[in-house]
Amino acid sequence: MTVDGVRVAMPHPVDLSEAFAVDDLNYRVLFDRIRHVTGDGETTRDETTPLVIANDELIGWGASAWFDLTGRPLTAGN
Repeated sequence: MTVDGVRVAMPHPVDLSEAFAVDDLNYRVLFDRIRHVTGDGETTRDETTPLVIANDELIGWGASAWFDLTGRPLTAGN
């Protein structure tokens, strides 16, 4: 699935995203809000599921896909 396909399939707009390159791959990570932790109107990473896209193709999702790509937990508290 392409990044446009992912955006169309999502039930609501993405509040957070990151883009970066590693070697010859261009990554975009869309953070899909799946829950509200606090009612403050702000979306934080602990309220999201990351969708990992490489060269315009969805290659994985979830905290483990984010960790496999970056070597970092999804949130600082984890």
